[in-house]
Amino acid sequence: MSQARAFFTACIAAISAPESWTGKHVDLEFDGVLLSARIWINGTYVGEHEGGFTPFKLRIEKALLQ
Repeated sequence: MSQARAFFTACIAAISAPESWTGKHVDLEFDGVLLSARIWINGTYVGEHEGGFTPFKLRIEKALLQ
């Protein structure tokens, strides 16, 4: 039997970072999502998470606009 997966997809556009953040680690933290999530920022895939209502964070500095 095949199991279907349902993903929430978030496309976050036009997030920029101040120059003072250059060279620093930047995390995007979630308190949780319903079941699963795939996250893109400024057109760059930054990660995904499975596990309903569990907190997680993703490193996003490479996806930020300067």
